[in-house]
Amino acid sequence: MHFPCGQESGATFQFMGKMHTYCFMHRVKQKVESFPTPPDTDCVICYEKVDQVLEDFKKIRAPCCGRHFHRDCVQRFAMTSGTQHFKCPNCNNHDEITKEFKKNGVYIPYKDAEWELPGQQDFYNWNDRYVQTKRCSAKECLCKEKEGRSFNEFENEIILCDLCGTNG
Repeated sequence: MHFPCGQESGATFQFMGKMHTYCFMHRVKQKVESFPTPPDTDCVICYEKVDQVLEDFKKIRAPCCGRHFHRDCVQRFAMTSGTQHFKCPNCNNHDEITKEFKKNGVYIPYKDAEWELPGQQDFYNWNDRYVQTKRCSAKECLCKEKEGRSFNEFENEIILCDLCGTNG
């Protein structure tokens, strides 16, 4: 079966070891009865509502938190993340969602994440992750010490961001 035609007609392509293909009539369907109930039907990747009348092969649910997703959103997310960084965008589960989504035809490439590739490092500032200058960057420093000077054990210590670790 031709891949783009199969996707449009609702076929399932499984990319686990050997590639298996199932037509619309015999495709893999999620058993969502045992999944947790999410608070809404919003796709947490694109923030649009996942319409419940949408054909079931165009939507998918996460087994870990029950969240609804557009299949196209999940596929783009998987292509960007790669196997090492693919996880649930809502609850950060890796193992359960990877197994379920692969079984249901989401292709997760064995590659590094897009933001770690050499051509993308400048866009995502990946190279700057270890740069911590601890320098006052205020236009007019109000400290008693010299403007622009590095501080460590002074009265006006510069504290790095707890979330990203960059400059204070």
